[in-house]
Amino acid sequence: MLVAEIYKYEQGMRTVETRQYPTRDDLDQRLFWLNLNGEWVGHKIWNCDLTVYHNLDDVERARGVVEQKFDKEAIVKTRVSDWRRV
Repeated sequence: MLVAEIYKYEQGMRTVETRQYPTRDDLDQRLFWLNLNGEWVGHKIWNCDLTVYHNLDDVERARGVVEQKFDKEAIVKTRVSDWRRV
C-alpha cells in the first residue's frame, strides 16, 4: 500500500488530495492523468496505509517520505496568476 499527497491546481485553487493506492501503477496512472490535464503541481509518497499515515506526527511524516517531486514552473505560474488577480 502507498499513501500519496497530490498537490494540484484546479479551477483556480490549489488543493491537496491524500489517497491510498494499492500499487505504484495505480498511482502513476493517476499522476499521468493529472499531468495531462495540467492540474498536477507535485506529490509526496509514503510506503504505508492510510491509517498508519494519519497516526504519524509531523516529524515522522517528514522522515517517512519515500519520494517527493514538484514542478517548480507550475508553482511559479500559479503564484504569478494568483498575484495578477489581486
